[in-house]
Amino acid sequence: DKEGRDEKDRNGMVSNHSYVITGVEEIQYLESTEKLIRVRNPWGDTEWKGPWCDGSEEWKHVSEDVKRHLELTPQDDGEFWMCFRHFCLEYCNMIICNLSPDFDHDGISDKA
Repeated sequence: DKEGRDEKDRNGMVSNHSYVITGVEEIQYLESTEKLIRVRNPWGDTEWKGPWCDGSEEWKHVSEDVKRHLELTPQDDGEFWMCFRHFCLEYCNMIICNLSPDFDHDGISDKA
């Protein structure tokens, strides 16, 4: 929890903590493609410290156009990118909650 009772692993991920997926992309990386997932920590701190984290070596091989498209902002704001392979290694459970513009189904858009 925010008081520090939950432990972080060596890559900065907090155990037993919910994260939000805010984007998915497949990009050109070196001689192949890489599937990336943008993840956000709702607390706004403690970010992934592994490959594709903010400021990692991997980003040096990605074009500025792609970085702009991904809205890459290397700041300690709780939002970060990680590759799909590492995402699957870090997470064993996922709950999907899809809120449509009319999530209460009353016929009126609830989008702010």
